Amino acid sequence: GYAGQEFGQQFFADYIYSSKMPDYKSLFESMGVELAQENSKPYLGATIEDNVITTYPTKNSPASRSGLSKGDRIVTVNGLGSEALKNTESLLDDLSPGDTLTIEIERFGRHLTKQIKVEASPDYELRLMDEPEKKQLEKRKAWLKSKS
Repeated sequence: GYAGQEFGQQFFADYIYSSKMPDYKSLFESMGVELAQENSKPYLGATIEDNVITTYPTKNSPASRSGLSKGDRIVTVNGLGSEALKNTESLLDDLSPGDTLTIEIERFGRHLTKQIKVEASPDYELRLMDEPEKKQLEKRKAWLKSKS
């Protein structure tokens, strides 16, 4: 092994699998910024363009767990033709976390049927607080002015 491998393993152990990450929620709040997850937004973990999965599914995502793969062509969704389906957003438009989809795909000329349980999006959003306190605004201003 080399020094980089040990560093990498320790980094992942501390900051990816463990919780030694800074408390960003409190840090942002101290500057009048909210860090929030949109738990009602549906998530698949793969990108669809023109009825084709164009990215490798994110590890441990609904798309990954259902066995979808980059290059799969979507033929039907819940028994309906995929003519209306153009991209990820059009598929997720009428869905909520917890919904289950039956998707027929074509992979290397073979038709396969996959079940996908839609989950809540793991994404975070930053929003400015509507009425931050004076102290929060001062801290935010100082932070934005700082140069590293």
